[in-house]
Amino acid sequence: MEIIHQVLKKNGRFYSENDQTMVAELTYVKSGYNKIIIDSSFVHPSLDKEEILIQLIKKLFDFAVVNKLQIINFCNDVKQLADENEKYASLIYSI
Repeated sequence: MEIIHQVLKKNGRFYSENDQTMVAELTYVKSGYNKIIIDSSFVHPSLDKEEILIQLIKKLFDFAVVNKLQIINFCNDVKQLADENEKYASLIYSI
């Protein structure tokens, strides 16, 4: 499944489409210079939610590493993956 990253002025998203219909999405809002807030996730009910969210979250974490960003997380699925992976745990910003 192809994951597309779209960056807008104050927010962005990682998403996937099937026949021009969005089937999965993880959105974030920029917060200051070096932080992003993950504010929502969506996976079409016909798909394996866990598998697809892991792909979206890994893309987001890789984006954060490259851009030296910290993540403020309001999505339980993201917290679970970060807790399971030391590489990603350091990216989560505690508020």
